Amino acid sequence: MPRYNFDALSPQDFEELARDLLQAEWGVRLEAFRAGRDRGIDLRYSPGPGRGTIVQCKHYAQSGFSKLLAHLRDNELPKIRLLRPCRYVVVTTVRLTPDNKGAIAAAMAPYVQNPSVDIFGGDDIESLLSRHPRVEQANFKLWLTSTAVLENVLHNAERCRTDFEVERIRRKLPLFVQSESFNLARQMLDDNRVLIISGPPGIGKTTLAEMLLYAYLDMGYEPVVIESKVKEGRNLFKSSEKQLFYFDDFLGQTFLGDSRDYLGGNQDRAIVDFMEMVRSSNESRFILTTREHILQNAVILSERLSHSHVLRDRIVLTMSEYAFGHRARMLYNHVFFSDLPLAHKVQITANDFFLTIIKHQHFSPRLVEWLTDFTRVRAIGAEGYQGFISALLDNPELLWEHAFRNQISEAARSALLCLYTVGDWRERVDFELDFQALHTARAQKYNFRTSASDCQDALRELDGAFLSFSRGHISFLNPSVKEFVAGVIASQQQVAGDVLASATRMKQLGELWKLAKAKPRTSVSKLFQGTQPLLITRIRELLDTPTHRWYKGAAGKTFGATVDLSKSDRLIFLAEMCDQQESAEVARVLQPIVRSLLDDMGRSFNGVWSTMRLLTELGELPWYLLNGGDEVRREVTNQLIAAAEWADAEQWVELLDAPKVLEYLTEEDRAALDAAFEKYKVQGIREELRNVDDLDAKKSLVSSLEDLGKKCGYQFGTAIAQLAG
Repeated sequence: MPRYNFDALSPQDFEELARDLLQAEWGVRLEAFRAGRDRGIDLRYSPGPGRGTIVQCKHYAQSGFSKLLAHLRDNELPKIRLLRPCRYVVVTTVRLTPDNKGAIAAAMAPYVQNPSVDIFGGDDIESLLSRHPRVEQANFKLWLTSTAVLENVLHNAERCRTDFEVERIRRKLPLFVQSESFNLARQMLDDNRVLIISGPPGIGKTTLAEMLLYAYLDMGYEPVVIESKVKEGRNLFKSSEKQLFYFDDFLGQTFLGDSRDYLGGNQDRAIVDFMEMVRSSNESRFILTTREHILQNAVILSERLSHSHVLRDRIVLTMSEYAFGHRARMLYNHVFFSDLPLAHKVQITANDFFLTIIKHQHFSPRLVEWLTDFTRVRAIGAEGYQGFISALLDNPELLWEHAFRNQISEAARSALLCLYTVGDWRERVDFELDFQALHTARAQKYNFRTSASDCQDALRELDGAFLSFSRGHISFLNPSVKEFVAGVIASQQQVAGDVLASATRMKQLGELWKLAKAKPRTSVSKLFQGTQPLLITRIRELLDTPTHRWYKGAAGKTFGATVDLSKSDRLIFLAEMCDQQESAEVARVLQPIVRSLLDDMGRSFNGVWSTMRLLTELGELPWYLLNGGDEVRREVTNQLIAAAEWADAEQWVELLDAPKVLEYLTEEDRAALDAAFEKYKVQGIREELRNVDDLDAKKSLVSSLEDLGKKCGYQFGTAIAQLAG
């Protein structure tokens, strides 16, 4: 018989479990009453006058038998005498001996008729659960925390040698509020094998995904957590073995700003292809999470995503799903299981303040989690706790501001400011260099001491609070942290100036520029007004910084990690600056810098997709095109046409769109592209077939040729058959 961990249930959870079990056992419907002063009645069965049965549910597993008996005798017996029921039933999570039951019956005489039948202890509840499996299935929170499930999960996690943090998720289970979302999500995952969980920030996407992941571990699935690119999952994919792949925030926290990188790197294609791999395997499952507005934007921008099943295979979480009762239970669970002092918990209920929280327009799971975490509100006394919560609900940015201003070190502040400008999922080896430059500059300016371990200490301090530090990569804990740091930089010119003055990469200037465009009336925008000497100096100093860090990998192969903006991204950054300000002086000062970039791009071509994207974005800068930008666009166009001579199938999929996307192309340009494609169909395809040497490369080439055939109407059947053979 399974052994259950009743500690994971709140009193309200336990009362609902007792109701479901007794209804199943007795075959009757029991009346239940809302939480509050119950006059001695939790559940009631009253088939007629003078025949009433009263049930009391006592969740005393942690308190023990002595306290349970004293509570029944001193608190409940006086109420029962007034009610005078025909039958009185006690259901408790305390595990009882026959003597214990006899003592309860004696204390509650004459209302307990038969101790063996009318008193249910923890072992009796487990016996009822084994007789009524549907009740267990309906109360999946109890099932997930059972000893058997935990042992299976821990064994499977150890067997798979996964980094999946089973214990961390197990600790979250008591806070989880059962809803139809879990059952629906699980059914969709079983039916389609792929599930996308979307919704606004802080709605509980990650929590739902983790609960599903935990449940599938019990079923023997190997968890594969994808950290940054879907190829991590593809490399570990085994079609005949039970595997569950999990990709949190799969479109990236900055997709809206950096979609060019995502699409240019063919990540959209890789995602769709991997989804199809999972669907083709009976043993595989794939869970992904993303913010809904980012998903919708991705579907618009990516033809591959729009033609896939991503919208069919998603469950959208919204605040409307959190009805009043669901919100109340969520708050109740968090307060009940929190380490808040009693004085703080009392403030939640005083004058029905909990109703203010539940009904507030900014109510969210993340806010509830934050305001009930005593480590975050330790500095707030009980007398000021209600006011603090009210301010937090009215202005959710305060969620992070108090801790940022008062509770973290200067090194931690440097780390947060630095990460915003260098980008999420930064490798530590690269981040340390960026951090050191900013932290040293701030220390000299604001006169605080530093040490050699500041970066390591800051990451340890912030991990799990503001940042997530996993597998050598650093990222913001969630989008709201990133948005808060953006507000700090945007609103304080000194802070933005510190980042600008100490930047080690062009990307940091680009992030400041994007922030200035997004928040044009804030202090950060002043850095980009006119030809600020510091800005121009820093652009010149950082113009030639490496775009990649090269390193040796397995079998001596050389790999490149992107560490800075590409040359084309640097060019569009400068062009946007000119266009935004419509300043001939700015264009004049930046012209030689742009010239240097063009020369560099001519020596090392950037790639078809990025170049086409650059040309498209230049076309959206009308002032710049009329003031020197048209010559820049012409030169980049010539580079694109020259590169077409050597393009492969995947690049031609994009190049065939050039005449439609780049409407300004001349007849000569179009003729040159047509000639280059005819050459590819005769010579280029043969060269590509000679160079393909492994199965993945062959699959990729087949996919590209099929896409290419659909676009141009030319059949590459012979080449595809050769690859298949």
